[in-house]
Amino acid sequence: MSKPTPLPERQLRKAIESLAASIEDPGSKLRFIQRAIEVYAEQPELLRKTSTLKPIAVRLACYGAFEELHAERKLPSTPKPREISWTLYRLRHTILALFILGVASLAYAYGPAGYRAARHGVETVARLLPSFSPTASTANRAASRDRSARQANEPPARVTKPPEKVWLVEDGPLGELWSNGLRVLTSYHISTEKRRYFVFPRDGGDPILVTEKPAGIVYHTSESDIAPFEPDATGSLLSNTRGLLRWLRQHGSYHYLIDRFGRIYRLVNESDVAYHAGKSIWADDDYYYLDLNDSFLGICFESEWKPQASDAEIVTPAQIQAAMNLTDMLRARYGISDTNSVPHGLISVNPQKMLIGHHIDWAQGFPFAALGLSDKYEVPLPSILGFGFSYDQDLLKRMRGNLWPGVDHAERELRIRSRNKGVPSAMLRTELRRVYRRHQELLENARKNGFETPAVTAGMGS
Repeated sequence: MSKPTPLPERQLRKAIESLAASIEDPGSKLRFIQRAIEVYAEQPELLRKTSTLKPIAVRLACYGAFEELHAERKLPSTPKPREISWTLYRLRHTILALFILGVASLAYAYGPAGYRAARHGVETVARLLPSFSPTASTANRAASRDRSARQANEPPARVTKPPEKVWLVEDGPLGELWSNGLRVLTSYHISTEKRRYFVFPRDGGDPILVTEKPAGIVYHTSESDIAPFEPDATGSLLSNTRGLLRWLRQHGSYHYLIDRFGRIYRLVNESDVAYHAGKSIWADDDYYYLDLNDSFLGICFESEWKPQASDAEIVTPAQIQAAMNLTDMLRARYGISDTNSVPHGLISVNPQKMLIGHHIDWAQGFPFAALGLSDKYEVPLPSILGFGFSYDQDLLKRMRGNLWPGVDHAERELRIRSRNKGVPSAMLRTELRRVYRRHQELLENARKNGFETPAVTAGMGS
């Protein structure tokens, strides 16, 4: 775990510690500390370097971060400060309005000279104290612009329902044609090992063995060499795809790859295991799924994922259209639920450290609406809620301090469950982790024995 960001000012450290003391959740506390430091750094230098004004800058930073995170529901169950300065901060818009009214009165009373002096005073205050703006703080305005820009670039939501039936129309030497217009190139596909996996009932029942039928879909990005998507770079685009296909085929990494032009390649037969998900956890209404290589199909976009980027920057329109058709075919063919169509970043875990976010591709920005899928970023994260996983500062840093909402939803539900059971949250989390380790031990033993184990109670088949 990396060291926390050092607090640059003694006054800032004391103010942050005062407010952070009321925040019980460690992740929320860390998020508040980081945001307060960022807001303080955004204050004008004159405000931070002048000894008489520095306390104002410190309080503006702490209260601004606290208010912002509260508005975004990232400080659950945290009481509001009781200091008088917090009350004044909350009344800042009213105070600013009274100040402007006083300035206007001054200008009216003293004529042109008074007007010039008053205007200079207003401009100085606006420059030094941007957080007193009656509209929004500098940080909030920047965040709003970023969100608006991402939303403007997002592909439109799907307007048609996924087809109930999709069937194979043609199967030639180079590829397949499906009834929904899907074309699949098959010249690179290989066979690996046949799919066999356990599902773990959420009601605590015995694990169930499943063969052949995939339970869901995991979406990935290749994180490979990416050339500009421009006509002059066509040669590089094609060369990169060919190299990527050879590497993925050699390692059996995904069931499907969608290249930058929207061409779909089958790499591993759907009946076989692809090695795409590693240590991972997901759940639907009935079951928990562990180590999703065996149970979920892997679809990879040839792309490079970056935090805060819009999905339109990550993939091309052709890739989104291809992903929609491929998802429709797989869901119709195997009865895969919307719930079990999920990005890689939400399922990847580190079991040794009991941390989420081991891989974070598509941990933001996945085009759910364009594919006709529900937003999985809002789903309480099963690894936290079901097995007591957590997260650290390193993940916050890699995600630029912006985790998806399902993390907070799961943490909140875990605290509610702890209160209902009358046990400390830490004790409940420890017990959930024991359950996870028992499941992992069962899986490892079953793999060694070819899944011929007394723990198997039923077969769901295909």
